[in-house]
Amino acid sequence: MVKIIENYVLERVIGKGQFGQVYKGYHKVTKMDIAIKSVSRKQLKGKFYELLENEIKVLKCCNNNNIIKLYDIKKTANNIYLMIEYCNDGALYRKVGLRFYKSAGEVMKEIFRRRGSGVFRSDS
Repeated sequence: MVKIIENYVLERVIGKGQFGQVYKGYHKVTKMDIAIKSVSRKQLKGKFYELLENEIKVLKCCNNNNIIKLYDIKKTANNIYLMIEYCNDGALYRKVGLRFYKSAGEVMKEIFRRRGSGVFRSDS
């Protein structure tokens, strides 16, 4: 079922998390592919709301080819939507060979471990 949030079309679910889902979608005018992270406001209590706000602040200020871009934010009565760069290779933790992870820090530790051992190169 296609869902529309203003100028964005949410086509299909490509990931799920504790607080919502990630959709593959596109911008209606530019047709650019994007990922849309949908976070349920009901689930965001106290510290979890702060964590989302911190994620938004970090993504807003980062302008680096190695970090996903935050294009837009839309807020509705039930959800907060982050329109972010779509990476068709999938989640980073899978790309580095982890089955699952508990935090982004674990993914980064694995990347640095492999990079130090020569198993993972940043230019590949």
